[in-house]
Amino acid sequence: MLLCTCPLSAMKPPSLSESQFGVQCPSCAHGPMLSLATQPTKYACSAFRRQGDCEQDRIAAQNSISSTRWPVDRLRSSSPCRRGYCLDCDSLFLVTSKYPDHRLHQCHIGLADELLNMPTYLLRPLEKSESNAQYLYSLDTLNELYSLLHQLNIQFVVCVGCPRLHEFIQLERRIRGQKIDSYLLDIDFRLQYFHKRHFSRYNMVNNYFFSSEHRSQFQQFCQHMDGNGLIFCDPPFAAPLRLLLDQLARLGDMLPTTDTPVNHGGMNSDRHGFFPVMITLPHFFDRKLKKINPLFTLLDYKVTYTNHRRFDGGTSAETTQSGRRRDSVVRIFTNLPASVVRPPEGLKSQFRCSFHKRRLNRTVWNSKKYVAFVLRNFGVDRLI
Repeated sequence: MLLCTCPLSAMKPPSLSESQFGVQCPSCAHGPMLSLATQPTKYACSAFRRQGDCEQDRIAAQNSISSTRWPVDRLRSSSPCRRGYCLDCDSLFLVTSKYPDHRLHQCHIGLADELLNMPTYLLRPLEKSESNAQYLYSLDTLNELYSLLHQLNIQFVVCVGCPRLHEFIQLERRIRGQKIDSYLLDIDFRLQYFHKRHFSRYNMVNNYFFSSEHRSQFQQFCQHMDGNGLIFCDPPFAAPLRLLLDQLARLGDMLPTTDTPVNHGGMNSDRHGFFPVMITLPHFFDRKLKKINPLFTLLDYKVTYTNHRRFDGGTSAETTQSGRRRDSVVRIFTNLPASVVRPPEGLKSQFRCSFHKRRLNRTVWNSKKYVAFVLRNFGVDRLI
């Protein structure tokens, strides 16, 4: 999920200071604010560029708590035919003979159990590109990422701003009994009603948990985790990159020190601020990222999204001025040694091995099976 991003043509870092958050730094509803580079005495919200968007999100989150817009628990105990979601109001409701508020609205009626477990197939994505646009990983990307997690022998993943990856990992646990676990950190307040046990509302730009309960729940998850861990982050491309990496390092300090794949790459994983991280960014961020942190290397894993016409892997009709079909420029960067990460399927066949093929066959969702699963649980209109 990409939050507070912007069109690719206008993808420039915001004029915000990347200095550390001090004691005197003012705060808004989304945590400590950032000082403007041109006017150090003035501050801006770290999550939303515009002050009006910051206030609007605060009010929406506040109203959702005080009202009955998200009665997920009530819906789980009701039959699927009585469950409804209104796209116009962006809210869930129980279908009764008396629901005049949504009678003239565009609604989904008859929500399956799996749909409540995978709300990114249900909720209307946030679409305001200058503040909080959401883009969701495609099936090809999810399959490659999950195979990569298996290859690295990862036992748990902290998904920062990537809810569909979290849902895919949890789906593998439910349907196939896989052992990889995950926890979702995201700024979208709607997700807290669906992923109560594995979700904390979180601002990745300033490492801010929106409540002490959310921080405590995440810490409890970390305490119960054993084995190799990984932070996987899908950040806003317009976020201050140096600041973002600092916050991911602080997040890594909260996680248990484990025998990660880094130990086998000859690197010291015990130093302060180091924890295995993967982050998705356009490939032309490579030079900038190297200057900030030389440990990060570019992996040739192409990342595509289902609802972004430029980063959808060529499934849309979006073309360049020369008539060539656009391809996704988003790739994975990691602070793991490149030697421990095998190339993706179809690239450099000389590096493939039979073990990797068997692993792929066991973990990858066949497109036909996945389509049947989505049709059975979500309906034809969710096949995007």
